[in-house]
Amino acid sequence: MQMDLAFWYLHAHFAQLAALAAPTILAVCAIGAVIVAVLQTWDLHPFLLYVLFAILVPTVVLWVGTFLPLPSAVFAWRRASGSLPETGECFRYCLSRSGRLVPVAVKLFFAYLLWFTFFGVPLLYFGPRTCAAPAVALFEKERRIFYRSRRLLKEDIAINVLAALYFAIFLALALLLFLPRILLSAQGRLVASSLSKQVLDHLWIVELVGVALLISGIAVGWCISMTLLYREVRMVREGEPLREKLEQLRQELLGGQSTNAALPTGTSR
Repeated sequence: MQMDLAFWYLHAHFAQLAALAAPTILAVCAIGAVIVAVLQTWDLHPFLLYVLFAILVPTVVLWVGTFLPLPSAVFAWRRASGSLPETGECFRYCLSRSGRLVPVAVKLFFAYLLWFTFFGVPLLYFGPRTCAAPAVALFEKERRIFYRSRRLLKEDIAINVLAALYFAIFLALALLLFLPRILLSAQGRLVASSLSKQVLDHLWIVELVGVALLISGIAVGWCISMTLLYREVRMVREGEPLREKLEQLRQELLGGQSTNAALPTGTSR
């Protein structure tokens, strides 16, 4: 259901979510440009290539895909609550919560770096237990953010299934994106063509932009889905609407008692 709502938001509010995803797109494009520049400038040792593509790049991309789409999480939360926030309002809200987001971002960056150092295996265990931490930092005042994240999202299987679905969509779209290169390479082996060679030499530009857009779209969709799942858990498991109604009733009762206490008493003749 969260994935369906995320895709519906992407379809119904594409222009606004594209603006909210602009920092993610620019960051992923910058990462891709740096990778291309490094590969074209230096002849790296295989070990350095492993460190670059197996540890550093996945760490930075995962970190960027986790925190830069957070303005879209604000949009999803308020859209699910019945309002349609403005783009600037979503960015301003995230900036106002930077005091809570920055420590979480630093801790998760080094956690991702450590996880990918061990071939990403710890991500399968710790990922579902920490994926709600940005939302907790964004929408709550709880100080123990990671403890709160683990306590909220206990359905590891549901999160893993959701992550697997997004990963499958990413692989399918990535295959379509690189399909022209595969076809041109196969054709080049059969019939040498200067045109196909020129196209192959410059196809990386389209692929770079396409991968950046694809990663950004998946990151925004995942961020929206996680926000909606986190919101549903808070609303259903913790009974937040009932708690708000009780708090409202309590305030009304206290207000009524204060009004009665402030009324002047009548004087008898």
